[in-house]
Amino acid sequence: MLLGAPAELFDMMAPYFRIVALAMPIQLMSVVLYYFIRAEGRPVHATSALVTGSLANILLNARFVAYLGYRLAAAA
Repeated sequence: MLLGAPAELFDMMAPYFRIVALAMPIQLMSVVLYYFIRAEGRPVHATSALVTGSLANILLNARFVAYLGYRLAAAA
């Protein structure tokens, strides 16, 4: 049992976790850059980049999971 989850979920979680773990350095870098841009006095640019990335994530998830049928791995 990992974090209270049943062992049956591990088979579904493992591929998703591998993809997320590979992308984690990029995600952390984007958070750091977001705060650097804000500290430089450009909060509008930082917020615009954050909103754009979030909207792209939502749209790409919908496309890959719902329309192309890539399932859970595409959501990672």
